[in-house]
Amino acid sequence: MKIEYLKFEKPMLCIGYDWEKYGDSDNNAVNEKDIEDSIKGLKTIFRIHSAYGASFTLFSLGKVLEVPNQINAIRSLIDRSNLNSKVDIQIHGYSHTPFLELPNKPTFLSSSQVIEEIRKAKCLVNEIFKKNCTGLRPPYGHFQGLQRNPELVYTLSQEGINFISSDLRNENEQFPPPWNDNHGRVRNPYIYDFGSTKVLEIPTQGNADNLYRGVSKYIKTPALSTEEILNIHISNLQKAAYDCLVYTPLFHVWVVGRFDEDGRIIAGLIDEAVKRKIDVVNYIELMNLVRSLDK
Repeated sequence: MKIEYLKFEKPMLCIGYDWEKYGDSDNNAVNEKDIEDSIKGLKTIFRIHSAYGASFTLFSLGKVLEVPNQINAIRSLIDRSNLNSKVDIQIHGYSHTPFLELPNKPTFLSSSQVIEEIRKAKCLVNEIFKKNCTGLRPPYGHFQGLQRNPELVYTLSQEGINFISSDLRNENEQFPPPWNDNHGRVRNPYIYDFGSTKVLEIPTQGNADNLYRGVSKYIKTPALSTEEILNIHISNLQKAAYDCLVYTPLFHVWVVGRFDEDGRIIAGLIDEAVKRKIDVVNYIELMNLVRSLDK
């Protein structure tokens, strides 16, 4: 497997949300507070993106799609929104178990278990939304994504996965990942190249939103104010604008519902992109753009 690094002629803002809260993953119990926060977050996300006509991706955990309240909520939001094809639904695994070993999560899936989970999650999305998923965000993410397991990447491609967002951490397997990797290369979309088969990797930059709020179960960080968080995002977007990069922040549906129900951060970020004439895209749109450049 070779890694092919990409360059872009214009900056973009690519927005994705991990839709993962269904309850306590340690004992499989449903948690009503988590579900309430997720439904609030979905409503905020659809309201803000509808106001701007802005695309976004939901990376849905399979177990979330087994909770009737959440399914009813998103079906209603999709039916009432003006977003149509701008809502991109992809998968986030099934059980939220890591695909590779992590320092604070010693339990991880074998390659065969990963494929089993991907198939289950894809079936749920297809059943509910009549959609064939081609994209994946592995739970938790990893330093350099799935580069250390090229066999898994290739197997995922044979399961119909065309793009992955797994490069989410720094060299210590912690957050935040930097803009540049440990070789000085900018951490922007790149390709796992197997010759006749290619899979796009879409990294994220900066902390996930739960870390900005200081509520990660695994990584202790100080809680920042909404204003401070928005300023970080705007600074990252400014860098993307200056260097023609793709800025891909990592949001969670439940964090939006619990801490930003008015959508100030999302709206502020999209508004900044509009002012700078930066295209707001979802992950499938970004993948299609990369494919068009490869022709």
